[in-house]
Amino acid sequence: MHSQIHTISFRGTDTVSVWVQVYLLNGLPIMAIFGPVDKAVGKLPERERAALSPLGLAFASKRIAVN
Repeated sequence: MHSQIHTISFRGTDTVSVWVQVYLLNGLPIMAIFGPVDKAVGKLPERERAALSPLGLAFASKRIAVN
């Protein structure tokens, strides 16, 4: 499965238009983030799991690739 969203990223005080693509693939259930990311984005998988748990939602049991 493939999904794409148009959003913005901050570069200092400026904003930059970006496309984010997410793929659900067969394989081990992990989240891999590709592209230039900072430390805050690197912690995204833990924050996603923490946000979904109280809602009673499960994290995808597939490999998630974010580009």
